[in-house]
Amino acid sequence: MAFSAGTASLVTAILIGFLAAGHRSERGLWWFVFAGIAGAIGLFGFSYMEPPRPVAPRILCNVLLLVDQAALLIGFRLLLNRRAAPWRFVLGTSGVAGAAFAGVWALGDAFVARLWLYSFLSAALALGITWDLSGGTRTSVERSAGPRWVIALVFAGHSLYQFWRASTVTFGPGEPVANWVEPGLVHTSSMVEGVVMSGAIAWGVAVLHGQKLAAALYQLARLDPLTGLFNRTAFHESFELARKQASQSGRPFALGILDLDDFKEVNDEHGHVVGDDFLVRFAQAVRSDLRETDVLARLGGDEFLLLLGDVDRDRAVQVLERMRQKFPSLAVNGHVFQPRFSYGLATYPDDNTEFEALYTMADKQLYRRKPGAQLSSRKEPKGSDR
Repeated sequence: MAFSAGTASLVTAILIGFLAAGHRSERGLWWFVFAGIAGAIGLFGFSYMEPPRPVAPRILCNVLLLVDQAALLIGFRLLLNRRAAPWRFVLGTSGVAGAAFAGVWALGDAFVARLWLYSFLSAALALGITWDLSGGTRTSVERSAGPRWVIALVFAGHSLYQFWRASTVTFGPGEPVANWVEPGLVHTSSMVEGVVMSGAIAWGVAVLHGQKLAAALYQLARLDPLTGLFNRTAFHESFELARKQASQSGRPFALGILDLDDFKEVNDEHGHVVGDDFLVRFAQAVRSDLRETDVLARLGGDEFLLLLGDVDRDRAVQVLERMRQKFPSLAVNGHVFQPRFSYGLATYPDDNTEFEALYTMADKQLYRRKPGAQLSSRKEPKGSDR
């Protein structure tokens, strides 16, 4: 029983190890490898120890099996981009489990008490994994992810199985120790459950890792590589969503184009490295001055697209004029710049309802507004912390 489950755990660790070797930056995968190895060592230890098993190795094997599940919990959290404190959690689990089993041993080492203690601890960790994979308190979109639900149900079943096995051993015909040791339903079910769990983990990790890579590629395709803002494609998606919401609520919104004045001089005088850093700092400053619901994107070069929700033309002009007049100076590579920008605006639905038409109107207004203002630059004073 223990040998078969240990072999399945080791094979799972090896398979995930091949996947981790090709994606070394994915910490979650290495935690699954660690989990498989810890589980295999614990199961092999039980397999090779003849009854009556010595106390210290027995406690160590029980703790390793719980560390296996704690590492699985950490692995899934990291794979789903959740917050985790890996080593602190694993060491905490090891300490609690070790102290609990040592306490049972000190009180007489009752087999039934040890079995139920392990079942409770194992079920708690399995339910923790189930909670994370099923979404917990996350959004309905995240909760609906199919593969996560499959793996979540597998771990939910694992937690129920722990209690079923403990109940069968405790209340079944014969003495509990005999029910555990003698070949029968408990042996067969444990072997099958171990193999199913290993297979489900290997499949789930591969699927979730693939989904994570696909999501990362999707985000890269929607983001500007320099500033991290939305690109035009992502901005257009945001526009369509805003238009749908505005058509339902009857509230207007504004589409704006921002264009830096005399940005060419920054590149000519200070080089493209400074120019790129300047664009990044400018984008950060604009983003920090907007609401969370507003959308900022980089169109290319020194042009940016802006979507201001729930505002009419007058309010949009007020927002951009205030930003333009009070824009902070930017420290970039030892230089301090005072950015100036021009803008053009068009509003939905007063000016038009289509993206291209609104963009064209805002673009024409932008170039009518271009003042040819000078971008002031001075050497940053030594010791400046800006």
